Amino acid sequence: MRSCCTILLLLLAGNGLVPVWSQSATQVENTASGQPRLAVLALQAAGVTSLPAPEEIPPALIGEAIALLFFAVVPGADNEALWQARELQYTIPGTPVSVRMVGSEAIIVVSVTPYRSVGEQLMLVTQGQVWFKEDDGTMRYRTSFDTINMSYGERVFFYPFGVQEDGSTALRLEMVVDSYALLQAAWAKTGALVMPPTADAAATDGTGAAVKP
Repeated sequence: MRSCCTILLLLLAGNGLVPVWSQSATQVENTASGQPRLAVLALQAAGVTSLPAPEEIPPALIGEAIALLFFAVVPGADNEALWQARELQYTIPGTPVSVRMVGSEAIIVVSVTPYRSVGEQLMLVTQGQVWFKEDDGTMRYRTSFDTINMSYGERVFFYPFGVQEDGSTALRLEMVVDSYALLQAAWAKTGALVMPPTADAAATDGTGAAVKP
């Protein structure tokens, strides 16, 4: 089972910088203080009123399901988003998911494979591939591999066109990785809806299309 989604970019041309992966320095959500999990906050801020069920996951493996929430952002002045898009996908440990971002001057493919570690720890094997057009029309290709150790609920960043010395970037991909079971429980505490799998989904082998809230 491998799922992929496509996000259309409004712009973007390449540059000579190297793609970079980065991890948030601390656990973003704080359940001890009663704050909702980061993925819950992000989805509800985006206007999602019900948590989609992982219909592509076989019912017997729902307890293993991992949620990956992707946000593609073109930053503007004062870090305000000039453009953004989101995608929620589910997978199970050892099974990759991909996001493809397509623009007139660039194509970006990000692949992520999560593996369980200890407790609520994960290891992510990531690859970012970037094809972009130079000013003279020449096509260039860059790729970046990384292995990231993280906890459920943490956030990872990918900068397909690198980061300038002043910290600016042409495009930022944010990814929150969480256990579906923990996310489902946290979502229920907010009083929002959790969508159950459809009858058709329960009868499938789990190879359905990616979730698109």
